[in-house]
Amino acid sequence: MVPLARDLGQAYAARLRGDTAPLPVLPIQYADYTLWQQQTLGDESDPQSSLGRQLAYWKQTLEALPEQLDLPTDRPRPAMTTYRGRRVALQLSPELHGRLLSLAP
Repeated sequence: MVPLARDLGQAYAARLRGDTAPLPVLPIQYADYTLWQQQTLGDESDPQSSLGRQLAYWKQTLEALPEQLDLPTDRPRPAMTTYRGRRVALQLSPELHGRLLSLAP
């Protein structure tokens, strides 16, 4: 958390000054990590690889779980699950809209 807090603080301070954050170039990129992970864990389609064994374990462990949990909610669930989202209309004043745009162009 310390590096995240430091980088976030630097980025925020730079943004307040109208600058870009002076973050260092990372020694490795995410693609490097994924290549390392594939070399270390193997391929998920290979049942003898570490990743294949882990995947098989979790599939077996989680296969008997119910589709949904019956947790208390503030309103009853629909009889049939649709997975459809909804829209919520939101009105912003021109001033707030302008401030938001200046914060995140």
